[in-house]
Amino acid sequence: MLCYLSLVIVIICSSAFNHQSQVPDELIGKWNLRAIHSKLIGTLEIKADGNYSFIVAPNYNEAGILAFSERKNPQEINMIVRSRGSSGATIRGIYTIRNGTLELCLGKMNEARPLAFSYDGNRSVYWRGTK
Repeated sequence: MLCYLSLVIVIICSSAFNHQSQVPDELIGKWNLRAIHSKLIGTLEIKADGNYSFIVAPNYNEAGILAFSERKNPQEINMIVRSRGSSGATIRGIYTIRNGTLELCLGKMNEARPLAFSYDGNRSVYWRGTK
């Protein structure tokens, strides 16, 4: 019974997110980002197959696969890390694109998703940028 319940929970949780082939067209490409709260700059490259790479100067580099839930407002994104010794860790976030500008707010690894586009030094980083 416990195995069945676990399977049902996994199916329900998985159905909220689209993996790989469901990358929104408007997100595909290379985004030049700047953290709103600091001088951090980064490049987020999102590919049509759902893979991503995120490079933040001067020495942060990660890669992985994305999952989305566009049914939410704001839209939700999960970054499943496949590099940096953190393989399998998840960074939960929210995003929107307005007038060609990506706004992305990311929580800390394996922690709660931010609820709003804002900087909280203890829990989230707020990025903004264009292609």
